[in-house]
Amino acid sequence: MKRSDALTDEYSLYCGASLISSTQILTAAHCVNDVETNRVLGPERFIVLLGMHFMNESMNDAQVTKRVIGVMVHEEFDSISHFNDIAILTMETPVVFTSTISPVCMPPIGSTDQYLNRIAIAQGWGRTQEKGKNSDFLRHVGIRIISNSLCRKSYMEKGKISDHMLCTWLSGKDACQNDSGGPLVIEAEHLECSWVQVGIVSFGRGCARRFPGVYTRLTSFLPWLKKHLKS
Repeated sequence: MKRSDALTDEYSLYCGASLISSTQILTAAHCVNDVETNRVLGPERFIVLLGMHFMNESMNDAQVTKRVIGVMVHEEFDSISHFNDIAILTMETPVVFTSTISPVCMPPIGSTDQYLNRIAIAQGWGRTQEKGKNSDFLRHVGIRIISNSLCRKSYMEKGKISDHMLCTWLSGKDACQNDSGGPLVIEAEHLECSWVQVGIVSFGRGCARRFPGVYTRLTSFLPWLKKHLKS
């Protein structure tokens, strides 16, 4: 997902996202929120690139590019705490599904699975190291899902990690800046698809430090997703 600069109108990589229907993508609310004004940005500020592997400042191999016509942010999103860090963007026209462009599966409605100790995959074009440069191609990393109680011990601040968040940690492995909004997926066990999305990259403290990566826990937002998801 790219966002335009308010001064130059040039689009550049800002966040990741996942395709959840023929017209909608899922991302983090903080990706569509203006830091200075704390207001949701207009849809004209975003474009969505699909079926893409390679991307740098001058070119990409996206198979489809779509403009955005709607931005839906969770009503209780808090930009400071990152509580309820989830948003849906609506594209101008439907996407035709292909072997390389298809929606990711969501957890089953009513699921309370914590996915403890499962190896999950985060992916994106974000920075390859803290304060480094964005990747030129889509990367992925395997990281272990840990308990929220263990996550709270790392962050220490009271109330920092809510039950609606999911944490991962594996030494030397992490998502990084500009991976925000991208999917955290696990291999599906009983679904018709191969992968199921369980989280959205939300925040961390640096990249691959001793602090876990923190994600929006999708099982906590299934009713909200069902309400706003278009078939």
